Amino acid sequence: MLGAAVALALAVTASGGAAVAAGPPTGSGQVTRAALAECPPGPVWANTGGADPQLVQYSPDEDVLSSAPLARDYGDIAFSPDGSTLYGVNFPGADMTTLCTIDTVTGAETASVPVTGPLDDLRVSQGNSAVNGLTARADGTLIDGSFVSEQIFLIDPATGVSSLYPASLPAGFVSAGDFPTLDDGDVLAFATAAGSAAGDPSAVFRIHPDNTVTQIGTVPQVFGGALSGGSVYGFVSNGDISRLTDGRRRPRPPCCPSRWSRRPATASTARRPFRTPGSAPSPRTRSRNRPRPPGRCTPATPSRTR
Repeated sequence: MLGAAVALALAVTASGGAAVAAGPPTGSGQVTRAALAECPPGPVWANTGGADPQLVQYSPDEDVLSSAPLARDYGDIAFSPDGSTLYGVNFPGADMTTLCTIDTVTGAETASVPVTGPLDDLRVSQGNSAVNGLTARADGTLIDGSFVSEQIFLIDPATGVSSLYPASLPAGFVSAGDFPTLDDGDVLAFATAAGSAAGDPSAVFRIHPDNTVTQIGTVPQVFGGALSGGSVYGFVSNGDISRLTDGRRRPRPPCCPSRWSRRPATASTARRPFRTPGSAPSPRTRSRNRPRPPGRCTPATPSRTR
């Protein structure tokens, strides 16, 4: 993996990170067709890894709006449902799994809490927790995935206590990052086959409200995803941002949440990658966007790339 890691987040889900992530679950408010037409694209936030980790804010045109040094390497980042708090989880989490809050202006950690429960038990049994997926749910809890387990977790950001999510990825798959909630109540999950090689395709799953899991397709290897403007965006391991489609609809520009079809997923390159100044493309990306207040169309937030 290259030294520079990036994570993206979209405001509807979040803005940031090298991988694309969507804003808050649509449970925070329904968006009308008129609102979709008027919703402008929002800034994108990214966190890089390596020797000099940075928090970078990009305009929708990919211009750098701001950057700040980060205290550590984060496996993924996510904004709270109201967009007021940016969370990051340390990577790889060999000594202790820690959830931090990050100042978006200075990049400094403003608070941290050790993560306890089954997610940290994974660190003990596997050598590190390797959290590479972090997404806020409408109730404020964080849904998390790990590169070393098929299990999915929840974290209470107030206490750091983790618990098992009632569904897990199918046997033989591990998290590839990010779990956006679709407006029909399903959770979208990106996964990779355990032991897969660099460049191998990623699987896309729907986790239904009854906790059954259905694979809906495969896409070029991604390390994060976001839901925005009726489309799902994935950050591909080669640094590209791809748009996932159902083979029928032409997605709207990224800005607002809407339903994604149950039809098999395909991917088409939507645009060139966001890159930090002077950095090489990272083979692993995540993304998130800063959510807007309930009932309004929101921008994307950050997620991480390696």
